[in-house]
Amino acid sequence: MSAPLPLHKEVYQELRKLERLRREADTVVGEINKLQAVADKQGGVAAMEPRALNRLRNLYAELAQLHEAEVILTGASVEKLQSVIDTHHKGVKTAAEFDKYTPNKLKRAKMADTRITEPPVWPGTGTPPVLCGRVRWPADLEIPPGFMVVVKVTRGHDTATWILGTVMRYIALKDRYEVEDLDVSDDYDCIRKTLILPSNMVIPLPYVVPSKFNEDTEFAIGDTVCALYPLTTSFYPARVLNVPSQTGNGKYTLKFEDDNRNHHINWRFVLHNPDMYYTA
Repeated sequence: MSAPLPLHKEVYQELRKLERLRREADTVVGEINKLQAVADKQGGVAAMEPRALNRLRNLYAELAQLHEAEVILTGASVEKLQSVIDTHHKGVKTAAEFDKYTPNKLKRAKMADTRITEPPVWPGTGTPPVLCGRVRWPADLEIPPGFMVVVKVTRGHDTATWILGTVMRYIALKDRYEVEDLDVSDDYDCIRKTLILPSNMVIPLPYVVPSKFNEDTEFAIGDTVCALYPLTTSFYPARVLNVPSQTGNGKYTLKFEDDNRNHHINWRFVLHNPDMYYTA
């Protein structure tokens, strides 16, 4: 019996399956549209030949099955991805410990050895700690290993892109981070790249859970943010249409540039403009 796949590889394979399901659904929709166009020319569905009508019914049934499979697979993938995120953040400090890092104490402070398995929760009293929703991570504070981050890379001849990664270690002498790219370079081996990047190109994702979302912990409607585009490991600019305090499910409603659709993105994958993160 073969060994079970690591959780992150399971997530990757399920996302690949989800992509195939959507391509199949697009093909079915195309066939339905063709039959519907023919039916419209002939006087409507009622005038269709029995064979064509039966084909149309079967296509609609197939589309419904594909949609149901997509919903189930999406739910499973989201749960596993959340588990991966929580596992990667085991080295994070509690919310109370985060609160100690006021601006005059940011001298590459070492993180405590306290390990936790669940994300810390800010109770909502006092000033929210760093990484609580929209609260930034200070430039002078070292990002611990295991943190999920957004990093700036250039792939091929493309312009620079911000992608998802995980901190492996901080190289103090060079002020650089060794980061694992959470994308993979091969469909079968799931090979990952290791990157060495300047500290200003590595930004931790929001992590501390706000007990309630408010103007201190969430972006405002109309703000321009950077967010993880669905089914990718890349982050792109987006405009906030709705916020977690109003949606009630911990998600922002966003509209990405050059995309006519609205997307619902978990607050952990929405952050400030990374190009100005440490300088604003």
